[in-house]
Amino acid sequence: MLTHSKTKNEKVVLGLLSYTYTESSPNNEEQKAYLDNIRDNKNMDILLYKEEVDNNNIGIVVIEKIFKDEETLVPDSILIHRVGIMPSFRDEGRGYEMFREIKAMFPNSTIIAGVSTMDLIANWSAKYLENN
Repeated sequence: MLTHSKTKNEKVVLGLLSYTYTESSPNNEEQKAYLDNIRDNKNMDILLYKEEVDNNNIGIVVIEKIFKDEETLVPDSILIHRVGIMPSFRDEGRGYEMFREIKAMFPNSTIIAGVSTMDLIANWSAKYLENN
């Protein structure tokens, strides 16, 4: 289950964000600066993925809502900047479940990938098209 977490759970968010880096992780100050940038951008959001059974946060998705017309309430696109899942829950389909929930949250928006999420989002999109 995805929940919004733009202004709370800083330690959890920072911990899960550390799983989104493929190369060396930035130091704590750089991660906090990145988190502050997300919080300052009204179109960006942090979504935490919780297990329904025990309500633990096991994943994170950083998204940006892109509007062609700022007057509308529905974004044209959802840009997925970062995706991270705790290592013990990888390869269980949790990432794809997060993608499906984002599609359900924004049914009229196109899901697009950031540079670091291109391959992942392409795979999830293909799987989603096969299943729907």
